[in-house]
Amino acid sequence: MPDYVASHLLEAMNDAGKALHGNAVLVIGVAYKPNIFDDRESPSYQVMDILKAKGAEVDYYDPHILS
Repeated sequence: MPDYVASHLLEAMNDAGKALHGNAVLVIGVAYKPNIFDDRESPSYQVMDILKAKGAEVDYYDPHILS
């Protein structure tokens, strides 16, 4: 599923005429389950890794997870 999500983001950015490389991406919500302070095994980190490998500057926000 992380590859699927990343490919849809790439497609949406291409459709908008924007490049992923060099742009900032904010991932909102990385907790594994809603309203839980647990990010273990969260596929969000795999999505972020894919985006970073494509040249994006990636950060995340989740009020349940303290960075």
